[in-house]
Amino acid sequence: MAGPQSIKDRGWRQGSVLPTEIAERVAAPRFVDWGADDRAILLSQDCDVVHGSYDVEPSVELIRAKVSAVKDAVVRYGRNPRKLQLESGPDAFLNLSVHDRWSVPRSELETHPPEPTLSVQAESLHVLVEWVAKRYTRPAFPDAFNDRRAGATRKIEKELKKNGTLITGLFLLISPNEECADDEVYEVALRVTAAKTTLATKSIEAELARTTRQIADALGACDGIEVVDHAVVSEAAFTLDDLQYFQRWDWDYRSHSGEPGGGIAPSP
Repeated sequence: MAGPQSIKDRGWRQGSVLPTEIAERVAAPRFVDWGADDRAILLSQDCDVVHGSYDVEPSVELIRAKVSAVKDAVVRYGRNPRKLQLESGPDAFLNLSVHDRWSVPRSELETHPPEPTLSVQAESLHVLVEWVAKRYTRPAFPDAFNDRRAGATRKIEKELKKNGTLITGLFLLISPNEECADDEVYEVALRVTAAKTTLATKSIEAELARTTRQIADALGACDGIEVVDHAVVSEAAFTLDDLQYFQRWDWDYRSHSGEPGGGIAPSP
């Protein structure tokens, strides 16, 4: 029987991937360059997807993903606010842009079940949802700080390309956390986080400690920035108390490099 109940019966949920025939049809009005490597992932929350009324929940949100065989460590784990890469299998990845989201009538899900061979599961789904939400909630560092550390971009990006797949987060504590005059210095503490199981291997822990030191050295070499403390820590050891002081540092190549397109509005 057609209607919202059929959506639930067919097994649709957040993270489901639309079958090719539906994806191509609903993507056509939004994307002129939709191709064979493109997929449409269901972003809407489970309860909204299977809600019993089209009047209450008339549409669902989708995001475009492109299948790739090339790993990109810089945009893993939601560190970049505009681009994201998720694992979809052995040596297989999904590349996403936060701008490639759109809504379609929820009734489009009535006639077919989700793609049976691909979906976004568990940890990857959590990363995806948090990444989209951070579009509206991520912290904004002072403009003066952003300008000063732009010169460290190339070196930090080089380090992240080496070991970025093992790093789950970059966090900064800066003082003062406000606009500074040219003759004032930002004092910075850096934390690089990784999974507890990752750091259990001593050789990997040592390599990530080296990476952390290189990032700290790159920041400290910028005029007007002094790195007073840096460490690599496990996610288990990085506490809620730490999060009262440290802010996540999303790695966005464009805004960090000072190139056009990455700026934010100045603080009032």
